[in-house]
Amino acid sequence: SGGCSLAPTMDGSFNVADRNEVWLVLASQMIEGYKELADIDMLEPDPPNRPAAMRKVRLSPFWMQSENKEMDGLKTKGCFKKWKRQDLAPNDSVFGSRFHY
Repeated sequence: SGGCSLAPTMDGSFNVADRNEVWLVLASQMIEGYKELADIDMLEPDPPNRPAAMRKVRLSPFWMQSENKEMDGLKTKGCFKKWKRQDLAPNDSVFGSRFHY
């Protein structure tokens, strides 16, 4: 499509930043080429955790964009508020969170 190959390299990743940018733009805008992107994604399993997701050079920008969108939405709805530990009372509970990919 348009003379731009979306195929990954033999090791399964895009090694050139420009190709990552093309992938991210197509994926985020769902324009021509999205079918090829879906085929590429179906060939590999979802990562089990964030470090594994960030190691996928080709997909990490997509995961990060999704994480930011999710967190922004939760903050907008008042689900989360950022606090400094020094401002917490001794009996306040702090819990962690993680993304499932």
